Amino acid sequence: MAVAAMSFQWLDTLEKDFDVAFVDLDTILGSGILDSLEEAGDMPPELDEAPGGLTGAVRHKLAAMASCWAQLVHKAQTVFQNNAKLEVGPSDGRSKRRRM
Repeated sequence: MAVAAMSFQWLDTLEKDFDVAFVDLDTILGSGILDSLEEAGDMPPELDEAPGGLTGAVRHKLAAMASCWAQLVHKAQTVFQNNAKLEVGPSDGRSKRRRM
Protein backbone atom coordinates (compact mmCIF):
# COMPACT_ATOMS: atom_id res chain seq x y z
CA MET A 1 0.00 0.00 0.00
CA ALA A 2 3.01 2.26 0.39
CA VAL A 3 3.47 2.58 -3.38
CA ALA A 4 -0.17 3.60 -3.85
CA ALA A 5 0.07 6.19 -1.08
CA MET A 6 3.25 7.63 -2.60
CA SER A 7 1.56 7.78 -6.02
CA PHE A 8 -1.36 9.80 -4.67
CA GLN A 9 1.01 12.05 -2.74
CA TRP A 10 3.09 12.60 -5.89
CA LEU A 11 -0.05 13.45 -7.87
CA ASP A 12 -1.20 15.97 -5.25
CA THR A 13 2.22 17.65 -5.24
CA LEU A 14 2.26 17.92 -9.03
CA GLU A 15 -1.26 19.35 -9.08
CA LYS A 16 -0.30 22.01 -6.51
CA ASP A 17 2.86 22.92 -8.43
CA PHE A 18 0.91 23.20 -11.67
CA ASP A 19 -1.75 25.39 -10.03
CA VAL A 20 0.89 27.75 -8.61
CA ALA A 21 2.66 28.05 -11.96
CA PHE A 22 -0.61 28.59 -13.81
CA VAL A 23 -1.73 31.34 -11.43
CA ASP A 24 1.69 33.00 -11.66
CA LEU A 25 1.51 33.02 -15.46
CA ASP A 26 -2.01 34.40 -15.42
CA THR A 27 -0.88 37.12 -13.00
CA ILE A 28 1.94 38.05 -15.36
CA LEU A 29 -0.54 38.27 -18.21
CA GLY A 30 -2.80 40.51 -16.14
CA SER A 31 0.06 42.83 -15.21
CA GLY A 32 0.38 44.07 -18.80
CA ILE A 33 3.99 43.02 -19.24
CA LEU A 34 3.12 41.44 -22.58
CA ASP A 35 1.62 44.65 -23.88
CA SER A 36 5.12 46.12 -24.26
CA LEU A 37 6.19 43.06 -26.26
CA GLU A 38 3.13 43.43 -28.45
CA GLU A 39 3.95 47.07 -29.14
CA ALA A 40 7.47 46.13 -30.29
CA GLY A 41 5.94 44.49 -33.37
CA ASP A 42 8.13 41.37 -33.45
CA MET A 43 5.32 38.90 -33.09
CA PRO A 44 4.61 35.70 -35.00
CA PRO A 45 1.57 36.10 -37.31
CA GLU A 46 -0.55 33.52 -35.45
CA LEU A 47 -0.18 35.50 -32.22
CA ASP A 48 -0.37 38.92 -33.83
CA GLU A 49 -3.73 38.16 -35.48
CA ALA A 50 -5.27 36.47 -32.45
CA PRO A 51 -8.33 38.07 -30.85
CA GLY A 52 -7.19 39.93 -27.78
CA GLY A 53 -3.64 40.22 -29.06
CA LEU A 54 -0.75 38.46 -27.42
CA THR A 55 -2.42 38.27 -24.02
CA GLY A 56 -5.51 36.62 -25.48
CA ALA A 57 -3.41 34.17 -27.49
CA VAL A 58 -1.34 33.18 -24.46
CA ARG A 59 -4.44 32.80 -22.30
CA HIS A 60 -5.96 30.57 -24.98
CA LYS A 61 -2.82 28.40 -25.00
CA LEU A 62 -2.86 28.27 -21.20
CA ALA A 63 -6.48 27.12 -21.23
CA ALA A 64 -5.62 24.33 -23.68
CA MET A 65 -2.65 23.31 -21.57
CA ALA A 66 -4.78 23.25 -18.41
CA SER A 67 -7.36 21.08 -20.14
CA CYS A 68 -4.70 18.57 -21.20
CA TRP A 69 -3.26 18.59 -17.69
CA ALA A 70 -6.67 17.91 -16.13
CA GLN A 71 -7.21 14.94 -18.45
CA LEU A 72 -3.76 13.58 -17.67
CA VAL A 73 -4.30 13.91 -13.92
CA HIS A 74 -7.68 12.18 -14.17
CA LYS A 75 -6.19 9.26 -16.10
CA ALA A 76 -3.21 8.99 -13.73
CA GLN A 77 -5.55 9.01 -10.73
CA THR A 78 -7.53 6.15 -12.27
CA VAL A 79 -4.33 4.15 -12.78
CA PHE A 80 -3.23 4.82 -9.20
CA GLN A 81 -6.62 3.76 -7.84
CA ASN A 82 -6.49 0.53 -9.84
CA ASN A 83 -2.96 -0.15 -8.58
CA ALA A 84 -4.07 0.47 -4.99
CA LYS A 85 -6.90 -2.05 -5.43
CA LEU A 86 -4.47 -4.62 -6.84
CA GLU A 87 -2.06 -4.10 -3.93
CA VAL A 88 -4.82 -4.88 -1.44
CA GLY A 89 -5.46 -8.24 -3.04
CA PRO A 90 -7.23 -10.01 -5.86
CA SER A 91 -10.89 -9.33 -6.42
CA ASP A 92 -13.52 -11.97 -5.66
CA GLY A 93 -13.79 -12.91 -9.33
CA ARG A 94 -10.12 -13.69 -9.64
CA SER A 95 -9.91 -15.71 -6.46
CA LYS A 96 -12.95 -17.79 -7.47
CA ARG A 97 -11.38 -18.54 -10.87
CA ARG A 98 -8.15 -19.68 -9.27
CA ARG A 99 -9.96 -22.13 -6.99
CA MET A 100 -11.62 -23.88 -9.95
